[in-house]
Amino acid sequence: MATSTELARFHVLLDQAGLKKQKANILAGQGVESSKDLTTAQIEAVCLYLQTEAEKRNAATPIIRRHRSNILNLLTGLGFTPSGWDGWQKVNEFLKRPQIAGKLLYECDLDQLKALEKKLYALLRQREEKIKAENRLAQNN
Repeated sequence: MATSTELARFHVLLDQAGLKKQKANILAGQGVESSKDLTTAQIEAVCLYLQTEAEKRNAATPIIRRHRSNILNLLTGLGFTPSGWDGWQKVNEFLKRPQIAGKLLYECDLDQLKALEKKLYALLRQREEKIKAENRLAQNN
């Protein structure tokens, strides 16, 4: 059985890798229902996997971080407020749409981030044009 230190490490890595919702699937892959049922060898293997996933998630070059920041600014311009759990959940649901990005922001590589920026710029332009058209109609009526 895993020690409390190993279990704590498992849960920290699970959070850092952004895979909390996948915990049941990860445990099922080891043939257990609870993290307390993991053997020392199993928890080491799972922690190694989670460590690599966390590193992938956090390995962002300055140019990738710049594009992510720009995307978050564009999302704010579209009315999303990625602050707090509820705000991020809405942003993630929006980004996971196949016609937008099909994945979460941190899962996108540089080319995908650039494509996403173009889509968001287009959405902002469309929104601004719609507002201008509505204002013109309101003034002319």
